[in-house]
Amino acid sequence: MKFDPSITYESTVALFNEHGAKTPTEYAREAYDRTQCGVWTTFITIDDEIPSADLTPQQDTAAWDARHVVGVKHGTIVEGSDAEFEADTLLFPFSDEDLADAWQYCEDCVNDCSEEEDED
Repeated sequence: MKFDPSITYESTVALFNEHGAKTPTEYAREAYDRTQCGVWTTFITIDDEIPSADLTPQQDTAAWDARHVVGVKHGTIVEGSDAEFEADTLLFPFSDEDLADAWQYCEDCVNDCSEEEDED
């Protein structure tokens, strides 16, 4: 994964633009595709956490997202097990390096879990 530590995301607009997405669902799909473990994305609002899969059509717009979303959270599950891992919540502003760390945390958890299963 290539990340630029000089990039800071002030809002979903900047995050989406940097990742070639126009909507929250497009960003979540891009995050899933860019990671080997297939991270999921949850959008954090002031009073709720909304998984990308649960966004309504009204929420799946860049305009809604820019007004309501204050951060994102990524996580992953380990196929064939009950293991699920969440990285720290990233509240705006955060850096591209923070995003890289969150995605890498998910990758490392899946890899560690897979290695443990191989040892058994």
